[in-house]
Amino acid sequence: MICCGVYVALAMAVYGHPDALGSGHMSRAISPDTIEEVWWLAWTAFALPHGHNVLAAQWQNYPAGENFGANGSMFALGILFLPITKLFGPIAAWNIALRMALAVSACSMCLVLRRWTTWWPAAFVGGLLYGFSAYAIYLGGGYLFLTFVPLPPVVFLLLHEILVRQHWRPGRTGALLGLLCALQFFIWSEILASMVVFGVIAVALFLLVSRHDLVRRRRYAVTAFAYSVAVGGVLLALPVFYTLAGPQSVKGTPVHSGVFTRFPSDLLGAIVPSSQLLTTNGLMAMANMRLLFATGLYLGVPLLVVLVAFAVVFRSRREILFAGMMAAAAFVLSMGPHLRVDGHETPIPLPFVAFEHLPLVQGMIPVRLALYTSLFAAVMVSIGLDELRQRLRRSGTSRWRHPRWRPVAAAVLPAVIAGAVVIPLVPRHTESSINTDIPSFFTTAAVDALPQGGVVLAYPYPDRTGSTFYQPNHAIMLDQAVAGMRFKLIGGYGWFPSRAGLHGTTRPALLRPKSVEATFDSAFYGTALPRDAHVVADLRVFLRRFDVQSVIVLPDGANPGLIVSDVTAAIGCPVESDGVAVWTHVKQRLRGDQVRAVDASIDTCGAFAKEVTNIRTPANGATLSGTMTLNSTVSGYFEVTMVQFYITGGPQHHTLVVTGSRTPLGWIARWNTTSLPNGTYTLQSVGFGTDGRIGSGTAITVTVKN
Repeated sequence: MICCGVYVALAMAVYGHPDALGSGHMSRAISPDTIEEVWWLAWTAFALPHGHNVLAAQWQNYPAGENFGANGSMFALGILFLPITKLFGPIAAWNIALRMALAVSACSMCLVLRRWTTWWPAAFVGGLLYGFSAYAIYLGGGYLFLTFVPLPPVVFLLLHEILVRQHWRPGRTGALLGLLCALQFFIWSEILASMVVFGVIAVALFLLVSRHDLVRRRRYAVTAFAYSVAVGGVLLALPVFYTLAGPQSVKGTPVHSGVFTRFPSDLLGAIVPSSQLLTTNGLMAMANMRLLFATGLYLGVPLLVVLVAFAVVFRSRREILFAGMMAAAAFVLSMGPHLRVDGHETPIPLPFVAFEHLPLVQGMIPVRLALYTSLFAAVMVSIGLDELRQRLRRSGTSRWRHPRWRPVAAAVLPAVIAGAVVIPLVPRHTESSINTDIPSFFTTAAVDALPQGGVVLAYPYPDRTGSTFYQPNHAIMLDQAVAGMRFKLIGGYGWFPSRAGLHGTTRPALLRPKSVEATFDSAFYGTALPRDAHVVADLRVFLRRFDVQSVIVLPDGANPGLIVSDVTAAIGCPVESDGVAVWTHVKQRLRGDQVRAVDASIDTCGAFAKEVTNIRTPANGATLSGTMTLNSTVSGYFEVTMVQFYITGGPQHHTLVVTGSRTPLGWIARWNTTSLPNGTYTLQSVGFGTDGRIGSGTAITVTVKN
């Protein structure tokens, strides 16, 4: 238990920012993947108490929904962290789960290694190498389902029990193996698939080296595996069927095409540390740019040397040799279908090419198999350190013959080796943390204005447009999760059946009229689309067809004012509430008489005040000469795209003198006052908002005297 406590402390140190565990921050960066993970934690906490189908989530990608298996819902983790989600929110649960993923995985490995070690520090080092491997550090900032891996070590422990030790009851051992496989499926199916692959490799390797002893072991093993298949089959039959053939299941390859080239491995990834690690330097950081997706393979030269040395020196320990062969197999498979060296793909085929067209495992990403390289390398190091200590304590050489020196040597030399293999894996810095910027509308009672379970059309429209993933500073999916799944959402980020019917896509279902989605995306990305005269009419059709009860517009993207204008023209004026624009009672607004009577705009509604500018420098009444700095701040609901400074008075009539530039200190410009005759003038700043309106503030009087 002390070891587990140390692992927890180390995990907290890796992520740092202990004050950022709440809903206001997320570790590393907010991305579509992290948003979706938080969303699924919130979905489990919402669906179970309310009796919803946890295998299909209609609260996203409405009305089609989303398949839990195709999207890695982490259902088991949702249940595990459900109390935290309920008490502190899904973002807090995700932050805590990320830290616990490293600690729990390391603790599991440490406890498993106690079967083959008598010295607990050796098992501790093994747990450290597994739970805090380069694989875990690389993926630990945003992929909870890939780094929460305490089960693979236990599964291989059970395989050892079934094939080698055979002390436990075979039925219970096999049933436990089936249960753990089912549990892993509900964490992440890709890890289960890879675990089965390496389990088959381990069994085949054992049968090869122990073929003369099969008769004695066969009955126990057959019984145990029969129980395992029975228990796993019963638990997984429906979920697997639902994943492969249920609503919104993905037909064909469950990955993007070309995934192996988009996430390439590289032979040098094993020895070139990434910029995340302490041992990197300038040259290695530059080289790492060519090995971006291979950083999870990193082991380090000291660890590689120790692994080879232990395999040679302790070749009498069958466990070390077996783990070494498994580690080598895992490393070769993690290299992908073709050998890559220093960022260049060679024509040399590798064994992974066999998986490219096999059902169920064809979606595995090669670099993620580095998990098993770390696992079996940790086994080798742990058993090797334990064996080294025992031999040194029994040493009869002249150097260590004196009994007083044997314990010292037995402690110091393994400690030096452990330090040599662990230090290259130490992170260079703690993980970053970013503000979630959730509008207070979703965290206060204001959200109660939305009907429970009602359908919401939101801007920015949550989808993927073109080649760019939609990932603003915060997303409506994150807001929906924090609001406790108060509403159903049109659109969403996930893995959906493609519109062509084959393979998958990250784009949600296209709802018609498609001009609505196109307009929302155009407003967010600032892309120019031909303005359709029927957009407002199409928007009304869209709202009716999909039973939309509320519309929410967040002040994000290039031109949120475009959406506010269109929605206002379609159904009337919004309410500005805690940072968002909200239209409620959409059904009532869409009744025939009311729609014909709509004649509203941003200006006539009065829901949003125009942008207000405030000149900070120069001061009112100042005398100016030469080149002066002008500084103006702007406040308003919509983003301001430009601030200009105008001057009037004397012979001038509202003349533009300079355009400001956005800085952290405000909108700043340099004005050469010699461009004007001496005299007294009125200076005013004018802001241009994304809503298309022009706002200004109080003018000041200045005197030009050159």
